[in-house]
Amino acid sequence: MLAPPLRTARKPTRPRPALARNEFTTPAERAREARWWATYAWIEERFYWVLPPDLQPLARQRYVQRIADFLHDAVHVIDYGCGNGWIARALARRVRARVTGLDFSPAQIALARATEVPAGARIDFQSLAGPQDLPVADAYLFHGVLHHLPAAEIHDLMNQVQRLAPRGARLVFVEPACFTGQPVGDAQRALLDRIQVQVEEPAAALRRLGRVPSATVQRLRGISSERWWGEQPCGPSPLERPFTGTELGTVVAHYFEPPELAVVQYLPASLAVASELAMLAEDAPELARSIAPALLGQVDELEGLLLASTPLPDSGWYLQMLTATVP
Repeated sequence: MLAPPLRTARKPTRPRPALARNEFTTPAERAREARWWATYAWIEERFYWVLPPDLQPLARQRYVQRIADFLHDAVHVIDYGCGNGWIARALARRVRARVTGLDFSPAQIALARATEVPAGARIDFQSLAGPQDLPVADAYLFHGVLHHLPAAEIHDLMNQVQRLAPRGARLVFVEPACFTGQPVGDAQRALLDRIQVQVEEPAAALRRLGRVPSATVQRLRGISSERWWGEQPCGPSPLERPFTGTELGTVVAHYFEPPELAVVQYLPASLAVASELAMLAEDAPELARSIAPALLGQVDELEGLLLASTPLPDSGWYLQMLTATVP
């Protein structure tokens, strides 16, 4: 079957929205980013952003199924910037569609291909050089990708999707956001304090056994301090910059049908607890496995209460999920 002809990008009737980030990335900045990932990619995968496979479903339960529900009738889903393929594999378990993971890093694609995929899943992984390599599909997922890009690259990617994707194609964007300058109310502070208790529970559980963190875990904690190089709203790696407020929704709405936006995760809650459990597993794997479901269930409940409060407190990174369609 021949691919549909490319459509000329819609000519905006208004200037494209500005983004609170650099317009372009310099070669020096790219080199700095590459050095950062060469140093910290392993800890991101094992202990922070990606997480071990047994903790991923528990830490991501708030929104992964929502993505699958939105894409339930898709035929072909593109996971753009798939990394080691963890969310592509999670989707392949939940949708009937063929799932293709794309990434700029040959090392990440090699890792994705080497990881076992769910039985019966239709999934493959491919390298790409840039948006110009984007294939035609009826669904596209951008999970934690755009906040690494400068403004010009974000707009180029949106233009390419708009030009390439068929009308009615479904789009999902999941990106970190900060709500700077918003106050923390008394009720929210109480929730944040309760969440912090949950974050500290894995280390407390180890202490109750009369043990101290191993040298490996102490080293991990030291690296954790090093990798957090900047103040809000800057992020762990040099090029990461979360979107502020509703600016991502404004950009997506500029190119596609008005998106639906939801804040689906407070990163210093379930993701932080999962990271602590991953480190606990280095010292006491049976203990980590035994407390993980209940602990992550408790923090998920607290996280839900926090996300239902308004305005969301300026106290860390959140994940926004936007769903849209191609007009």
